[in-house]
Amino acid sequence: MAKKSAKNAGGVAVANPVAKVLKEMGAHAEKIRNDDDQDVSMLLANEHDTFAQGDVYITKLNALPKEIEEITPVAKLAPGETQGSRHELAHLDGVRMYRRKTMQECDGPLLQFTKPNDITHPEHGNVVNIPPGFYAITYQQTGDQIRRRVRD
Repeated sequence: MAKKSAKNAGGVAVANPVAKVLKEMGAHAEKIRNDDDQDVSMLLANEHDTFAQGDVYITKLNALPKEIEEITPVAKLAPGETQGSRHELAHLDGVRMYRRKTMQECDGPLLQFTKPNDITHPEHGNVVNIPPGFYAITYQQTGDQIRRRVRD
């Protein structure tokens, strides 16, 4: 039995349409991939403004919520030991860190910056020029019925 070859919209035979599409998707992903530094000085100006660095979200707050406790500041913002979990503050100068007394799995630390700061990451690019203020760190959720943190 003769093997039928697939044809594109113009009727030209293509050897392996799946491989071709995957190659095109990969090339497109490389074009839109952006691991350059992202200056958020104007993007995190108002309460609830949010910026994503991979699976970590940085949300501007006007004030810290109630029912929190201060903790010792650490540079690492996401739990885990993989390269994907290396979301880190560039410095701890002028940083106060808090956690909610009742934490959900997707809740990260609450931050107060008295000086501009950056959050670095080896794959997602750096979030730079975060202005002084209050911020909530949260982690991406899965889409299933149970709230669970997505892990890099």
